[in-house]
Amino acid sequence: AIFASLFLYCAGLLNNDFFDLAEDRRQRPSRPLPSGLVKPSTVILVAIILTLLGMASAFFAGGRQGLIVAAILAGSIFLYNVGGKRLAVIGAICMGMCRGLSVLLGACALGQPIFDSSLPPAVIFAVSETLYIAAVTVIAARETIAGPVGVARLLPVAAIIAWLAAFHVSFMLILVTNVVTVAIDILAAGWVISCCRQLKTADPAVVQRTIGKLIRVLLLVQAGVAAATGVWEGYVVAGVLLAFWPLSAVASRKFYAS
Repeated sequence: AIFASLFLYCAGLLNNDFFDLAEDRRQRPSRPLPSGLVKPSTVILVAIILTLLGMASAFFAGGRQGLIVAAILAGSIFLYNVGGKRLAVIGAICMGMCRGLSVLLGACALGQPIFDSSLPPAVIFAVSETLYIAAVTVIAARETIAGPVGVARLLPVAAIIAWLAAFHVSFMLILVTNVVTVAIDILAAGWVISCCRQLKTADPAVVQRTIGKLIRVLLLVQAGVAAATGVWEGYVVAGVLLAFWPLSAVASRKFYAS
């Protein structure tokens, strides 16, 4: 599942560069494609190969349902790159689906039935993450525009609260006594609320930094999920994810452009 996500992600990066070629020729002519260092046909060929590798990896890891999820994920990535990113709602939903469907790929690899009328917890989690990332993407669309974010800054707050509430309800029997998960989730919600309060400013630089903080909160949510298993391996994974949270902030300052 990890390889499937990586292959499809890399294919998406190449597709994005291909469809942005005209814009890059005007604004970023030194990049490999507009500079002529790499041919467009080569980019498309490699993107196709990576997509096929991603689909094959998904099928190997999760069978038929893994292949279906990978196909939907590849379609979401393509739709975003081909023009969806220029349409506020469609672009936000596509970006959210890219995150949420990656979660479902992992669930497929673990043998969990996701096409089930009973709404498995993995599906609830994936849908919740989709909505949260979509909310963040709406704000990210304004990160280079001087002007107040407005009421849109409340979207991530509403999304994270709904996400954590849905997660706790779906795992109620586990979480009644899991103080670690509850504490982590309270930290995550508080962090998002704090970040969104910073979005009252119209400074694009502040908005850009805040977007990064909102995305990195995913590490906290994932740590809470790991701790919810109630086994020592889950707590170890949670500890590692929590350790990566501050490290990711340091890395983001050095590699923001990536």
